[in-house]
Amino acid sequence: MNATTRRDTWLLILAWGVLSAALWINLDAHHLFVHTDEPRRALVALEMILSGDYLTPTLNGEPYLNKPPLYNWLIAASFQLIGRYDEWALRVPAVLSLYLLALVVALSVARHHGLFLGALTALALATSGRILFFDSFLGLIDIAFSALVVAGMSTIFHLGEAEHWRSLFVFSYLLCAIAFLMKGLPALAFQGLTLLAYLGWRRAWRRLFSLDHAWGLLAFLLPVGAYYLAYFHRNPGLEEAVFARLWSESAKRTGLEFGLGPVLVHLGTFPFEFLFHFLPWTLLALLLLAKGVRRALFDHPFHTFCGLAFLANVWLYWTSPQVYPRYLFAFAALMTALVIPAHALAEHHAPRWKQAIEALLGGLIALALIAALALPFTDRTGHYPHALLKSAFLALALTAILWAYWRGRLHRLVLLGLALAFIRLGFDWFNLPGRDGELTPLKHQALAVARLTQNQPLYIYDGTPVHDGTSFYISAERREILRRSDRAQPGTFYIVATPLLQRLPPYEEWMQFRTTHYSGWLHLVRIGENTLETIPETDGPQHKEERPS
Repeated sequence: MNATTRRDTWLLILAWGVLSAALWINLDAHHLFVHTDEPRRALVALEMILSGDYLTPTLNGEPYLNKPPLYNWLIAASFQLIGRYDEWALRVPAVLSLYLLALVVALSVARHHGLFLGALTALALATSGRILFFDSFLGLIDIAFSALVVAGMSTIFHLGEAEHWRSLFVFSYLLCAIAFLMKGLPALAFQGLTLLAYLGWRRAWRRLFSLDHAWGLLAFLLPVGAYYLAYFHRNPGLEEAVFARLWSESAKRTGLEFGLGPVLVHLGTFPFEFLFHFLPWTLLALLLLAKGVRRALFDHPFHTFCGLAFLANVWLYWTSPQVYPRYLFAFAALMTALVIPAHALAEHHAPRWKQAIEALLGGLIALALIAALALPFTDRTGHYPHALLKSAFLALALTAILWAYWRGRLHRLVLLGLALAFIRLGFDWFNLPGRDGELTPLKHQALAVARLTQNQPLYIYDGTPVHDGTSFYISAERREILRRSDRAQPGTFYIVATPLLQRLPPYEEWMQFRTTHYSGWLHLVRIGENTLETIPETDGPQHKEERPS
């Protein structure tokens, strides 16, 4: 491996410092109406607080079965500790989870290649495209879940190599239990496939039938079983529905659901999609095509295990046509644990490959510099406060980095990581405030509904499609769960879709507004005080909201 200088070390510390600052800037600048399940995470956590029931996740007061509750507990804790029900508090656990994932990766690599290469590998993961420019500022499960999965994989390898079998099983299954309570069956799939791959590689199959493995299974069953016993005690009769939903949530994106044709297409496109989503660092994977690099890399047991764990698990997603990039963070961690050492090995085993890839990466920094110079002069970004000053700061920083990069006297991958940290800073200033800006009025409309109906009964008329983001803003402002109802009660406010208005008794309309994922208007109405309570007919038009996980 390459020797590093003290200047490289300080440069790496600077890169982490800039990135750490950038991760928090404008974290709450954009609303919840993004095309992810972030609004759902927010609403489930909020309803736990409002109901006082942390065992039973709900949406609009109805049981939510798609995911176990652990990540919602983290969001609820953030809401409570920060004292606000808003976007900032929602996203704090995701940023902290990224630190945790980076720490797990850094420590795992550092055991074999020292702290510098460990911290560089973690920096590469944290600044990969999909994480840096999307998931690191959204309140989603996947970064935290991946941190647990990677920690479990590292536990299996390091304790297995030390032949601490009981500790291997107990601690890896305990991490699996925590991950299961966060996302369900995928945790067991990662644990089982990684364990089978490792024991097969080390020809230690008999450990599967040992007392040590039994202790591991017990470490999984105790926390998971305790939660579900408590849940079913509070919610009797939901046993079959809960476990059926856990299975369907794991199977619905696979080839079992989509058939052979989409699977075959996905088999061909998946590798390129994976490499694209985690650019620019995945360009270093080209070094693995060099025989000398590959041979030297996989001579090390840790790298062999990383490759083995990758191949043992990736087929689950490689054969699943509907896979979101955020499901692949654990694989990105394994990949960076391979390509960063591969870059160091290429100095001796494939210097021309290394020089060509470094030239390409330097070109990307140059393109970022050109973009930074253009920011004050575009209609989309030129109107932001102090745009010229911020652009000049970014341009100066990237110019200095590019100059040092081409001189080649500092570690080029550290310079790339520092450049990406500054690029994220520019992203915070010029992209996040206007992200999905055309949907910003939806938040203000939801808040207006909440304020008009404050301290008054309000329901969603059953069959009306209301996005979870709309429900969250209304519930957070009113400090009350926004529930559904199929009864039109006198003197009560309802949110009703246009086709369902004809089913209501006489009412007074207070406002019209929109919600995302539904093209029609919603109406805030109040049923007349002297109207008899009615139960609607069941043969009217129905507009059930789609609820993807």
